[in-house]
Parts: sequence; structure tokens; C-alpha cells
Amino acid sequence: MPTTTVQVRDDGVIRIPPEMMEKYGLIPNQPIEIMEEEEGLKIMGIKKDPYEEFVELLEEGLKGIEWKEIEKGRKDRCF
Repeated sequence: MPTTTVQVRDDGVIRIPPEMMEKYGLIPNQPIEIMEEEEGLKIMGIKKDPYEEFVELLEEGLKGIEWKEIEKGRKDRCF
């Protein structure tokens, strides 16, 4: 696996290169885990709860749609 060298700032911040963030699906302000191992530190992104992710996608997809439109569409499909 490729490695990258980065600097640790005075306040402890580590900048993860954008190409690695994209490759591993990391987004700004996402929680990550830092684990101590015998060889050193291991950094891992924390996966979202699938239910939480579904709700976020649903909310995003329904932005700007009013309840009346949803009800009308539902009634049009019911027998």
C-alpha cells in the first residue's frame, strides 16, 4: 500500500491528502478512529449507521417537496 508523509501541526491536526480522502470516502468533519498498535497508529474512517445514511439521503431527495405533492402522488398510485 502507498504511504504518504504529512506534518502534525502544533495543535495536533493531521492533514489527510485530498486524494486519500476521496479514495477512502472521507468527508470534512467526519469522525475517525485512531488506534494504537504495536507498529504505530492506525487511522480509520467510521462508517455511518445504514439507517442514518438512508434518512439523510431521503431528506436530501425530498428537499423542496411539499407534503401535498407526496400525498397526491400516493393517491394517484392507490387503487
